[in-house]
Amino acid sequence: MRRLFAPLLVLSLCAAPTLAEEPPPKAPHCLSTSDIENLEVVDDYTILFHMVGGKVWKNTMADRCYGLGFERAVTYEVYGGELCGTTQIIHVMRRGSTCVLGPFEAFSPPPKNAEPAHSP
Repeated sequence: MRRLFAPLLVLSLCAAPTLAEEPPPKAPHCLSTSDIENLEVVDDYTILFHMVGGKVWKNTMADRCYGLGFERAVTYEVYGGELCGTTQIIHVMRRGSTCVLGPFEAFSPPPKNAEPAHSP
């Protein structure tokens, strides 16, 4: 009787070395209004705060802010030179909707030369 032996292959499961990634910057609770370059309204839930120096902070409101995405303009009162997440009230211009900002989080815009994804 003939026996066939298949060679046994043993792989070492070692973690491949990875490049150290920088952790995203810690999101502030408040933004200094003097450092806000401009606001970009994305939709009824989202505003991007473009800062002097190029950093962008995203704010997603807990509840829909009706008319924000259409009007794309807000007003707010500033106390102490800061705009604070989770407590700051904003008003949609011409609609009068009153909304509360959510927490700020770091945002990295997609590269400007990125091609839009095409669906089949």
